[in-house]
Amino acid sequence: AVYCNSKTGEINFAGRSIPGDPIKFYLPIYEWIKKYIENPHKTTVCNMFFEYYNTASSKIILDFMNLLNNTAEKGSKVELNYIYEEDDDLTLPYDTNMLRDFTYQVNFIEVSDFEEFEKYVQLGDDRKIKIDD
Repeated sequence: AVYCNSKTGEINFAGRSIPGDPIKFYLPIYEWIKKYIENPHKTTVCNMFFEYYNTASSKIILDFMNLLNNTAEKGSKVELNYIYEEDDDLTLPYDTNMLRDFTYQVNFIEVSDFEEFEKYVQLGDDRKIKIDD
């Protein structure tokens, strides 16, 4: 699920990312983020909780993080909450390495399960993509 809101500065990703055509799936989100960073909210908060993502998705997710990094380097406040399950020994080490090169604040938040994550973060009602401008 993906939820983006320019009025609140929220960008939320959650669940499994294994689309058959990740470029087609993520293109509307990528375009939205490119437009959003032209005039971002005073604070942008990106919450990420991936149960799993494939290699093709990881490249696109990294592109999103680079766009947000460019925004932070221009002086906007950007914060990434990387939310992970307590026993995540598969993606956490990889993601920790990937995220340390960014200039914005990265918070690592441990949760017990996906339901706990949903208490804190707004997601699209249809569990796919929801973009509010």
